[in-house]
Amino acid sequence: GPGLLKKNTSATVGAIERGPGLLRKNPSATVGAAVRGQTRLTKLFKLSTQLRAGEREQFQLMKRQKQTVAEEKRVMEEKRKEKEEKEELVKARKALVHKARPVRTFKPLEIKRSDKKLTMAVSPHLGPTRGAD
Repeated sequence: GPGLLKKNTSATVGAIERGPGLLRKNPSATVGAAVRGQTRLTKLFKLSTQLRAGEREQFQLMKRQKQTVAEEKRVMEEKRKEKEEKEELVKARKALVHKARPVRTFKPLEIKRSDKKLTMAVSPHLGPTRGAD
């Protein structure tokens, strides 16, 4: 337009010569025309802030994944611990209940007569003998 022609900068003049669509393009995606419009660089570049933002996003994603894994492990550990406590409580309650033990039964004792002769009791005669006086 006529307002653009009044500005006399080299970038504006080069942009007007190449067409009005160039001014509407994203300046961070491509390098614009060189001074006085002689050459055009088509090399893509990214700002270090864009690179940092991408790295930060990947880091945040990895961090969230680690947190979810840690949370799942913590929940599983809590469930396991709770289950063990319940089992221990059941065992303790079973141990408190008194159960009668059955009376033991043994083999019947057979009494039989011995083949040995009976022992005849004899006094030991300790001390001096009186009959020899």
